[in-house]
Amino acid sequence: MEHDVRTTGTTVQAWDAGDLSVGESVFAPTPGTRRSDHGYWLTFTTDRTDDTSWLLVLPGDDPAQGPVARLRIPSASPSACTAPGSPPRNEP
Repeated sequence: MEHDVRTTGTTVQAWDAGDLSVGESVFAPTPGTRRSDHGYWLTFTTDRTDDTSWLLVLPGDDPAQGPVARLRIPSASPSACTAPGSPPRNEP
C-alpha cells in the first residue's frame, strides 16, 4: 500500500499469495534513486502446505505482478507469520 500525504490518495497493489503466510514487508530502494517505487519489496513467507520458508523479492514499481525472485530459507523463519488456525510449528 502506498499513501501520498500530499494528495491523501492511497494506492493498494496486491498479488495472490496462495498458500503462503506473508510477513511484514520492507522496502529496499535502488541506491542513488529518489523515486519511491525504484527498488524491491522483501518479505519472509511460510508455505502452509509444507512449512518451508522463503524470502520473496517483489518489484517496487509493480508488486502486484508477484515475486521476481524466491530464496529458500533452510530452516523455519521466525519472521514469517503463521495464519490464524494454522497448526503449531515443529521447531527444536
